[in-house]
Amino acid sequence: MFNEFSLLRVNRQEEFKGLTVTFSIKHFMMAAYLYMIIPIAIYFLTWLRWYLGILVTAIAVVGVVFLFKDINKNITAKITLPVKHMIIALVVISVWAYSSSIFFYQTDDMHYRNALFRDMCDFDWPIHYPETGYVIAYYFTQWVIPALFGKAFGFTIANVALLAENIIGIYLVFLGICVVLRPMKNRDMWIILLMYLTFGGLNDIGQVIIDYRGTWAYGLGSGFGWPDLYNGYGYQFTPNDALIAWVFHETIVPWLAVVVFLAAPQLRYFAIIGLCVFPYGPFPFVGLVVFLLVGFFVSVKREGFWDSIKLCLSVQNICAMLSILPIFFLFYRANSVASKVGFYPVVDAFGPEHIGFLVIFYFLEFGLYGLIIHREYKGSPLFWSVIITLLVFPHFKIGNGRDFCMRATIPALFVLMLMMMCYLLNNCDKAPYSFATILLIGCVTLSCFGISKDWALRIKTVKQNGWRPYICDNIGTLSDKRMEDVPFFDNAVVVNPDDTTFYKYLAK
Repeated sequence: MFNEFSLLRVNRQEEFKGLTVTFSIKHFMMAAYLYMIIPIAIYFLTWLRWYLGILVTAIAVVGVVFLFKDINKNITAKITLPVKHMIIALVVISVWAYSSSIFFYQTDDMHYRNALFRDMCDFDWPIHYPETGYVIAYYFTQWVIPALFGKAFGFTIANVALLAENIIGIYLVFLGICVVLRPMKNRDMWIILLMYLTFGGLNDIGQVIIDYRGTWAYGLGSGFGWPDLYNGYGYQFTPNDALIAWVFHETIVPWLAVVVFLAAPQLRYFAIIGLCVFPYGPFPFVGLVVFLLVGFFVSVKREGFWDSIKLCLSVQNICAMLSILPIFFLFYRANSVASKVGFYPVVDAFGPEHIGFLVIFYFLEFGLYGLIIHREYKGSPLFWSVIITLLVFPHFKIGNGRDFCMRATIPALFVLMLMMMCYLLNNCDKAPYSFATILLIGCVTLSCFGISKDWALRIKTVKQNGWRPYICDNIGTLSDKRMEDVPFFDNAVVVNPDDTTFYKYLAK
């Protein structure tokens, strides 16, 4: 294991109060991989030509069998956690997922995602729209299993299944955080759960700046979109709560992959970890690849180049590269905007005012956090990977708009959150608190306050809706829509499928 990738910095003794439960970390790892891989296998069998679907599924299954044998043999550690706090965490996470579902409150982007999800329930796979000739190429893997329920029992049951799937995934991530950070006190569990729900930048300060400039009023909502209102620059790093509300389908699995990676950062798992993320979101996949590459170079420095290559060539890695990589690469390549790669354009690019804005943006979103924990992690390649990623990624784009900035940074921001959690776990026992610890607690509290405003906005909106769920589902179906009719439809559509390798040769 790469010691450079360990977040633990001090030895701490277990001091849990009340009933505890001990479980093997290998069982968590297996559950996490199954959560990620099963929808991928279903996609292979339902979207591809039957002989190809069976072939790549068989290859993937062989990889999983070897992966589980490896995990069962080499991961022997166990973890002990308090039962009461595990139950509380499950209840809180369930409410968290419910608050962003079709049964309570939805964000505006769900208009077209609900239409796509409904079409996945109603149309044969792969989805083909006879009225327009369009087909779909989108990262919808999180919807695959729920859509099967929808085909059998209708759209409402599909949403129940989706909610259950999200709760299971978010809870697995919570357990993975505990595996990585090893909480030893009941208080540690509270710190982990609270930060998991509320982590984000110091967006309330950004909101105040925008209000002072007179371009927007400070009010309810976490304000994570405040950079949009500063001369239209449009950068954004999204808080955890907003990620679950807006893009759960490309957030939960990347989070899960990060904790699986940090729990066992072994080269023989790297390709399968990264490629499990690819079907759920190509942008978070790019963000995770940064850490995998850094891990590879750390290994090269220690083990040598060819020995590191040999470690990478495990059966599970090779199987993932032969099955998941080519299929989803060609699938995404069929997308109408996949070829739009370049620098993110902004007003008065890197003029004096823009540079000033970038300093503010960086400082509020991650810079202050980095300065606080720098002394503890300055020797960690993981820390510098986070910082460089968050500095560089906002200036690139793939497709339209700033999606790459918002989504490719999901892994890096999550690792930063884990480092901040670990810093608090290591330093909250040291009395009196240092200035850095007090400052970090203050930052976490301010971030928590911002997220509480977002929840308040949801409750207010539902109240104004007569206490009925606030649902964004005005499109109905995409089957009769043109690309110009629906916002963001070009992110999900293939206009001329017969001109693409995937739909011409691989899809049913």
